[in-house]
Amino acid sequence: MHSQHSEGCQQPKDFRHLIEIRDVPGMGKGVFAKEEIPAGTLVLRDTALWSHFSEFDEDVPASEILNAFRNRLDDSQEAQYLDLHAEDNERIRRSIEEGCGKSWDEINELDRKILSIFYTNRFGNSIHLQGSRFNHSCAANTEYLGAYPGSNIVTFHTMEDIAKDTQLTMSYIDIMKLKEHRRKKLRGWNIGCQCPHCVDTDESREMELRRLELSDLEEQTLQDDIDPLGFEALGLYARMADSIELLLPVGHPLRLVPYANALKASLISREWDSAMHWAYKRLVTLKLCIGENDERYTAEVKTVQRLEARLEKGRPPFDTHVRFYCDVVLFGFPCKFEDGAL
Repeated sequence: MHSQHSEGCQQPKDFRHLIEIRDVPGMGKGVFAKEEIPAGTLVLRDTALWSHFSEFDEDVPASEILNAFRNRLDDSQEAQYLDLHAEDNERIRRSIEEGCGKSWDEINELDRKILSIFYTNRFGNSIHLQGSRFNHSCAANTEYLGAYPGSNIVTFHTMEDIAKDTQLTMSYIDIMKLKEHRRKKLRGWNIGCQCPHCVDTDESREMELRRLELSDLEEQTLQDDIDPLGFEALGLYARMADSIELLLPVGHPLRLVPYANALKASLISREWDSAMHWAYKRLVTLKLCIGENDERYTAEVKTVQRLEARLEKGRPPFDTHVRFYCDVVLFGFPCKFEDGAL
C-alpha cells in the first residue's frame, strides 16, 4: 500500500479503514490494526472536536473549556466527549482547582469530569476523539504531526510495518529522556509503561546507554574546542545519526535532524560519499513521515538529485545546498524553495 500525506496544498486522505478501536484490559480502549499496515501509512487524519484555544496557551481558563463543551457541541458530540478517559490524579485535580478557583469538593461532578477529560486527552489545546484512543508506549510504532497551518487537523502515520491485530501506539513524552525521567512524566497519566524500552532487560539497558551516548555526543559538539567545520565534528554527527537508528524506527521524525547534521558536516568537510549516504537515509525517513507527494519531500528529492549530479561531475556543491540542510536542522522539515533555486 502506498502512503499518502499531502499533494500540493490539498489535505491528504487517510487509511482509517485499516484500524479499529478495541477494548484493552486495564487500559480502556486502544487502536488496533485490522490487517498488515506498511510503514509510512497515514492511518488517521483527525479533525478536532473543538480547537478553540491558542496552540501555545498552556493555561486554558477552565471557564472556556466548560463553555466550549456546553455551547459548541451537540448532544451526540457531548456523549462522545464524555466517553473519553478521565484521569484522576493529584496533578489534574490541582490544575482543575486552580482553573476554577475552587476546591475539588466545591466543583460539581459533571464539571470535574469535563475538565478531567480535557486535561487527560488534549493535543495542545484541542480535543481529537479518534486520536485520543492511541495509548502510550516509549517504543511507539505511530507518530502524530500537529495541525496543518490554518486547520485543526492532526495526522497519525505508522513508523514501521505493523502486523495484523497489533496495537498502534504513540509516545506522550520525550522518548529521548532517560528511563527515570520518562517514568516520572508518565505518572501524570498513571501510566507504568512496560514497553521494551522500559522493562528491566539487557535490551532496555542497552537503549539507556545509547541515550546517554547521544546526550554526551551532543554536548561534545557544543564544546568551544570543537571546530563545527572540522573532521572531528563530522565524526560526532555521524555517530549521533548511527546511534539514533538503534533507538527509533525508520519512520520516526526525530531521525531527520541528526541525518541533516551529518549530511551538512559531510558537505562542509568535502566528504562527498558520506554526504550522499546521509542524504538518501534522510529521504527514506522523510518519505515515511510526510509522504512522497508532499511538496517538501519532492523539493528535497530534487535537491539531492542536483547535488548528486554535481558531485558525479567532480564539482563541489553550491552554497545553497549547504544552506538547505542548515535550514533543515533549524526547522526539522525542509523549507519550501522555488523550483530551480537549488
